[in-house]
Amino acid sequence: SDNRPIVAGRSDGKFHGGDRVSRYEALKIALYTNCVRNLQIPQFGDFRFQDVPVDNTDLSRTIYSAAFYGLIEGYPDGTFRPNEPMTRGEVLKMIMRSAGLPEKGDEVTKTYSDISKDNELAPFISKSIELNEIIPQFAGGNVVPKASLLRQGAVVANERLIRHLCDGAQLGTW
Repeated sequence: SDNRPIVAGRSDGKFHGGDRVSRYEALKIALYTNCVRNLQIPQFGDFRFQDVPVDNTDLSRTIYSAAFYGLIEGYPDGTFRPNEPMTRGEVLKMIMRSAGLPEKGDEVTKTYSDISKDNELAPFISKSIELNEIIPQFAGGNVVPKASLLRQGAVVANERLIRHLCDGAQLGTW
């Protein structure tokens, strides 16, 4: 059993919810939220990111597990950039993929004014709207997928997804 917190504070003991969420932080939240198991190093196969060490740290196990399961891809230069901030669109795609959503064949029925139905994010955004806005829109009906997402926003998005996945079950507070 893993007793480490899903979301932890910084070294000063504070959460810093107004900070931008990093690629690693968002990935860890998404995987743990959806009970995606971290693999041990030998199970990763031969694939490697240039900027992610191959060791038994939580960072490498989380990132390589997600890559192994096909939930993430790195950049064309072979890096993952775990400490880079993530955008709203990237986080939405990551948490929805880790939950197995949208399912193949799901039709894009709704989107926001700044996302066309043929945008690669459209299926994820459409499903998000259907599920009561996993990542809510901004005023004016825009989702602004390239804007950075804050740590508190990543936690809220995953909580909304958990509530959907639990099908309205009464969830306790943390």
